[in-house]
Amino acid sequence: MLETARTLGTALWIADALGNLGVDLTYAGEYAAAETHLAEAVEVAFGGAKHRARPLLAQAELALKLGRAEEAIESARRSRPLVIGLSAFPIEARCIEGEAMALLGRHAEAMEVLQHAKAEAAILGAAPVQWRACLVLASLLRREGRRHEALAEAREAAGLLEASLADLDDPTLRHSFERTEAMTRARALQSDA
Repeated sequence: MLETARTLGTALWIADALGNLGVDLTYAGEYAAAETHLAEAVEVAFGGAKHRARPLLAQAELALKLGRAEEAIESARRSRPLVIGLSAFPIEARCIEGEAMALLGRHAEAMEVLQHAKAEAAILGAAPVQWRACLVLASLLRREGRRHEALAEAREAAGLLEASLADLDDPTLRHSFERTEAMTRARALQSDA
């Protein structure tokens, strides 16, 4: 896709291809290459808000994964005005921001942001963002010794994950989904609580 977009010279398609490649490289654990592609995607898509928002959000996710909490918050906040109207993207940006605040030890702020994101995700029916918020809230609550509340959040996340799993007909997809980080975390948080 990137090669075709560069051949055609279409900036927004180039930005999308670079952003998609950056996300894939992040999942593959190739963080330096991911950073390079995401930065170029943001630069190339300067005029196209939607095409710039997705790589900004991916940059926030990558920064969070690398433990660079302040950078994650900044990227998430920069992406939010650009992603308004793009389904669950603004809520996902809030979730990343809340997780980053938790990394910085700003637990009260993190909980507030995550509870707000979780409520918005529930209204929108954005289960992946909702279970993500639940999992982070469960971890925070557990650290604070609030085991019953932590267990409730973990159970809510597990319920959302199980509902998504039930929707998968393909056995290979089901097996892969059962081994995701989110599913593993939800199970661990329920057994630890």
